[in-house]
Amino acid sequence: DQKLKKMFRDKRKRRGRKEDLVKDLGRWKPTDDLALITGVEQLKDLVLVFKGVKFSCHFTLPEIQERWYNLMYEPVVSQLALQAIQNMKPELVYKVKSQAPFSKEEEDAICGADIKATDS
Repeated sequence: DQKLKKMFRDKRKRRGRKEDLVKDLGRWKPTDDLALITGVEQLKDLVLVFKGVKFSCHFTLPEIQERWYNLMYEPVVSQLALQAIQNMKPELVYKVKSQAPFSKEEEDAICGADIKATDS
């Protein structure tokens, strides 16, 4: 987490902070934010989120890391994102959440389940 914070601090020294925030608002849709939040809750690893979550458009790993950082530490970005997610239709929220990857615990439970085929 410290490495991630340092990376963004260094990046912001080179560019304006407002410029970063405005750019984020344009590409990230509420469905992307919800997918990112849900993916992190499930996988607890941004690299796995990058590899396993489908977003509305292609985001690089640094873009995903930066968005996560902004959602966590930038109050304006966080509030806007949460308001947009709350305004989503319940069906869309369900769809995004149902596409979330399984957590490690869920995969272990599925793999450990003794499932037998039934004859019809």
